[in-house]
Amino acid sequence: MKKIILSVVGILIVLAIASYAILFWNNPTYPEKNTIIYIPKGSSVSTVADSLAAHHTIRSKFFFKLAARIEGAGSKIQPGSYRIAQGLSNAEILSRLTGTEFALIFEITIPEGSSIRKIASIAKDKLGLDSSLIVKIAHDQNYLRGVGLPKEAKSAE
Repeated sequence: MKKIILSVVGILIVLAIASYAILFWNNPTYPEKNTIIYIPKGSSVSTVADSLAAHHTIRSKFFFKLAARIEGAGSKIQPGSYRIAQGLSNAEILSRLTGTEFALIFEITIPEGSSIRKIASIAKDKLGLDSSLIVKIAHDQNYLRGVGLPKEAKSAE
């Protein structure tokens, strides 16, 4: 009986160490310090793992997918662009991709005095957004009231 208990305890310790390594062991560091990863809407964990591996951000696709399964992150991965630093653990990467710890990138410069159409054009070029949708939203009365603009405002411009 004592041998069985020791065996079970030993197996549990090995599993705990393996789980810790899979989730929290830092991934490799390469000369490039940050990588920008784009995750399309509906991407699977396998697709994400392929992208991260292609950018040398993770040590192993298998261990990343296993970490995602352990964390229950498969269906929680959010689409978008992320800045992923080299050397993060799988758990840290998953926290960014699931929105637990946001690392989304939305960087554009809009010159002062730009028209809605110019802003929509910049957003299309820099962020890949639908410019006609931006113009439509900028003139949507419900949106304008929702952001606190007065009833006299005809557009967000």
